[in-house]
Amino acid sequence: ERPAIAALLPTVESTPVVLIDAGANSDCEPSMLIQFAQMGSIFAEKVIGINKPRVGILNIGGESSKGNTLALNTYKTMKEDPHGVNFVGNIEGRDVFLGECDVVICDGFTGNVTLKVAEGVAKMLVGILRTELSHGSRNKLGAVLAKPAFARLKKRIDYEEYGGSLLLGVNGICVIAHGGSNDSAIKNAIRVGMESVQHDVTSKIVGMCEVTKV
Repeated sequence: ERPAIAALLPTVESTPVVLIDAGANSDCEPSMLIQFAQMGSIFAEKVIGINKPRVGILNIGGESSKGNTLALNTYKTMKEDPHGVNFVGNIEGRDVFLGECDVVICDGFTGNVTLKVAEGVAKMLVGILRTELSHGSRNKLGAVLAKPAFARLKKRIDYEEYGGSLLLGVNGICVIAHGGSNDSAIKNAIRVGMESVQHDVTSKIVGMCEVTKV
């Protein structure tokens, strides 16, 4: 029904989580979220390499009775018929980054706010670490010794490493890059597009949604 932005967010696990929709559709219907789940699952499986990706609805609680009308109706529909995805129920915002599921579905308004908050928290943590480790000779020595670990941490939480987000649901491959993208981010955005072409993501989405129309 509508294309959706599939953004990758870091987790404590080795693989990222797919957040969809991350900003394309502020107002959604349950049928749209179900298709977001289908598209996000295909992307997670074919591009990221996750077998039977777990799909959760971003909500204010794990119980089936929690949430607004959109969340409640989407949960009820997917519980009765998961439409070919591995539906695991509701997931709270704090659990998105803990690897509790592989694909998180929501409307674009909620998804975009979540994405921007995550970017801000990541920058804050890096900034605090940089400030604290610059105070005193012991801290500076520790910073030198821990430099490889900090470099790996920055790589895992830096949006530049993910390059860009796929706009799934259009007849082709479209990668949306961050407004502040540098050369490294653009390089990785091209990589995301290349991998999506190699795995024929568009055709697989078309095939799945034709079989399980909602």
